[in-house]
Parts: sequence; structure tokens; C-alpha cells
Amino acid sequence: MSNWQQNYNKTTQPSQGWKTPSRSSPQGGGVRGCLCKDTLTYSRKCCDGSLMAQGIGNITRSPNEYTVYSQVINFSVPYPNSCRYICDAVIQDVQYGINCTNMGDLINMLNANPPVQPNGEFYLYGYYVDNGDGRVALQMNEGVFNLFCPGGVVTLDIFND
Repeated sequence: MSNWQQNYNKTTQPSQGWKTPSRSSPQGGGVRGCLCKDTLTYSRKCCDGSLMAQGIGNITRSPNEYTVYSQVINFSVPYPNSCRYICDAVIQDVQYGINCTNMGDLINMLNANPPVQPNGEFYLYGYYVDNGDGRVALQMNEGVFNLFCPGGVVTLDIFND
């Protein structure tokens, strides 16, 4: 019997509440985190192989990576579509994209490669994730950080152009 079949037999028992098994949801932790039952947190402890506990990828920080945050984003008209990259309160670069009506669309646009438009190469700065509190978090490689803002403080400003 495959692991998936074993998982299906374990997780669909009524005593545990009906759970839909998922091949994309890890079990037992590792470095990936999963959505917890309360839907507000992610943790390795919540990886039970169910569809509810979708894996989100690596939740450990690499020592040569910086996390940079945006402000809390308001998804109302005018919709956010661009990003200012700021070093020590000075705008260093601006990238332009398309209007996004929710966090998922915004994250997809920021990570798009090829970009959604020629002057929207957000991905060059790193990998963007939903920080879970209304902000975007950018995982920026140390080399990019040091070229962009050596020894400084980087922030993102997500806005509508």
C-alpha cells in the first residue's frame, strides 16, 4: 500500500473529522510548514497530509538571506500595482505591474518571470510571500541586498501608479 493510500485510510476516519488527503501536503514536518486548523498560523506540527494542511515551502531562513517588508496593503480602488524599493528612506528603484485586487494576485505578479510587463521585473530582487498580516515579505539574497543597500535598511512600498 502506498504512503498516499495509508494516509487516506488514516486521515478520513470520522473520529478525526473527515479530511481530504493530498499528495502535495507533506507529513511529519521537515523544513516545510503547513496551514494549521485555525487557518491563522503555519507550522511543521500541522503537516498531517490532508488537503487543509497545504505545504507552503521552506520556513527556515537561510543565513545569507534578508527579509524585507512592505506596509500593510489596502486592496481597494486604486488597486496596488507597483513597488518602490527604498534604502534608508531614499527611493532606489521603482517597478511597475498590473492592478491586483487581492494578496494572491499581488504575490503572483511580484514573482512573475517573465514579468507581466517590461518594466515590472520585481523578481530580480528576490522571492515575495504573503507575510500573513496584510504585508508582503521579500526574501532578498545577501548579494542583491549588498548591491542595493549595503549596511542599510530596506523597505518596500506597494502602491498604485
